[in-house]
Amino acid sequence: MRETSGEAPQEGEAASRWRLTHARAALLLVLFTLLFYGRITRHLSGDRIPSDMEDGASVLWNLWYFPHRLFHGQNPFYAPDIFYPVGAPLGFHTYTPILGLLVWPVTLLFGLPTAYVVVTLAGPALSGIGAYVLAHHVTRERWASLFAGAAYVMLPDRVLRMGGHANLNHTEMLPFALWALLRFYEEPSRRNTLTLGALLGASLWVEPIFTGFLVVAAAVVVAVHWRRTFTRPYVVAWGQAAALAGLVGLPILVAMAAQVMAGELDPLPGWGAADVTSADLLSYVVPSAFNPVWAGTFLAEAYSRWTAGERFAFAGWTLLAFAITAAITWTSSHKRTLLALAAVFAVLSLGPFLRVAGHQGSLFGFLGVRFAVPLPYMALHFVPILNGLRIPGRFALMTDLVFAVVAAGGLKWLTGRLATPRRCWVAPALALCATGLLAIECLPGSVPVLHDALIPGPYDAIAADPGHRAVLELPLQWRDGFGSLGDAGRDDTVFMYYATHHGKPLSGGMVARYPDAREARLREIPVYRQILSLQGDAEPARATFTAQDLRDLDIGYVVAHRDRPVPRAYDYVESLDLPVLADDGTTVVWRVPA
Repeated sequence: MRETSGEAPQEGEAASRWRLTHARAALLLVLFTLLFYGRITRHLSGDRIPSDMEDGASVLWNLWYFPHRLFHGQNPFYAPDIFYPVGAPLGFHTYTPILGLLVWPVTLLFGLPTAYVVVTLAGPALSGIGAYVLAHHVTRERWASLFAGAAYVMLPDRVLRMGGHANLNHTEMLPFALWALLRFYEEPSRRNTLTLGALLGASLWVEPIFTGFLVVAAAVVVAVHWRRTFTRPYVVAWGQAAALAGLVGLPILVAMAAQVMAGELDPLPGWGAADVTSADLLSYVVPSAFNPVWAGTFLAEAYSRWTAGERFAFAGWTLLAFAITAAITWTSSHKRTLLALAAVFAVLSLGPFLRVAGHQGSLFGFLGVRFAVPLPYMALHFVPILNGLRIPGRFALMTDLVFAVVAAGGLKWLTGRLATPRRCWVAPALALCATGLLAIECLPGSVPVLHDALIPGPYDAIAADPGHRAVLELPLQWRDGFGSLGDAGRDDTVFMYYATHHGKPLSGGMVARYPDAREARLREIPVYRQILSLQGDAEPARATFTAQDLRDLDIGYVVAHRDRPVPRAYDYVESLDLPVLADDGTTVVWRVPA
């Protein structure tokens, strides 16, 4: 009895110290995120936001719309309030519903712009914490793991995502789910099985694209451990994990299935942009042009010519050096699995065919594109649902995560070579030096561009006006991930951000995937067809619609933007003699009498 009572406090104290150590690491990574992205942190008040007000405006709308619909007892996976009156299914939209729910209290208390800044900063912070947890699991070395976490926080690709794809910065499910997958293959216990299933299901609520990545990662791990996988304990455990994942993600899976069964998931046109959004072989070694250290050098020119945008995959030379060191010297039971993951995701990020310094050859031709070296992504392009990933360069987000974790192994090996009991400072010193070098390579510079979060004053009048009739914005535009109809050459998704203020339906809109059949129905509406003609976006047609036609379409307001001129459409609406509800000199709102 004495021996037992003496051991329990020791175990409790050890667990307490373990939790405290990791809590401190998490806090350090949060503070590091706020410091590294200090240019954004300074605007937590929401006065300015890191959004391009194009795709970024749809992210703002996403954060508002899901909880808005949910808390009004309405189906949040269908949007009757955009593309009005046809509406839009949201099963395959880049929605990130859980983020909207989590920051809803912030939205109510401080406003949507502040909530957006919080979401923007939370992505790198949570991702860094996840990378730390994963690295610590495979290295058992705190300082090397902190380096891995900081590296994933600083990933240069993140500042590009902040402008328009803040959802793609919420990569935290990737390291946490990989951590659960490695634990699962160490022991398929009930706890590890449930953790894996819950995280796989939860990833659908954060970003379904990353669920696709995790499916690929699971396939790689299954292949590496195939003998173990096809034993009874693992087959049963995998079934349980899959069942729980399906249960957790059920609402989203139902929304996706409904869209597929209704025939509203159109085939990808051509390569679905995969041919122009694939990483170049140089993408992993060419730094960004927005880093002030490289600005104006040949490296900045190489970035602009070959690796910019979705093709960018640079994680830092320091990180690559430690990862290569680990590949050669580090001893770990997880090394083979991690290297397999890095290889598979790196190759997938290169897309359907190899491109080196912009050159892809012309030996073969397929879907209207010439190339010389086909790659495995070409097969993935023909797998239904998974081909919706469609932008191969994004696979680098997983590649760079694995690089960070493997690099932690390289740093641990170097620390072991240099440290002694009397030189306990070596581990933190090396980690700090490595992080400092990497920070120089990853400096965000003046990216992303910060925009004023103010909404034009005339929208106050729309918000204050009773009723729930639709708003027709001039210019009229419908967008999805493949292009737009209306107002060619510009992006008018910012109107969705304005809609979060007035709360009324919107004639235009943007979603990731919009069914062709619904777009055809919108085109058939005489008012819209005539407006597109007046804008020069459709075949010339005589405009004949009246105020009564607008009423019949349940349009209550027509808004024109003088800074986005469509003069023929503006003049025609003005000729209808609708009463002006508000006009600040740039934005004018006409009210359609009920």
